[in-house]
Amino acid sequence: KPLSKRELVQLADALQPHTCEAGDYMIRYGQEPDWFYVIVEGVVEVRGRDSAEKTIKVCEFGEGDCVGELEFINNHKTV
Repeated sequence: KPLSKRELVQLADALQPHTCEAGDYMIRYGQEPDWFYVIVEGVVEVRGRDSAEKTIKVCEFGEGDCVGELEFINNHKTV
């Protein structure tokens, strides 16, 4: 069910801006969740490790995408 206008206004009022620079970490593996991010501008790259522990690109998120919502809502560590 979509949010009502009132619910959208309440949600927007609760949001806080957060700026990241290229190379910054928003979320690290194993961290307790503390934020739910909505990407307003730019691209967020998700990095992981392969079976040889080499860092690899997993996926990207762009404008309008959400990051960290499952960890934040369900209060579990990042995966």
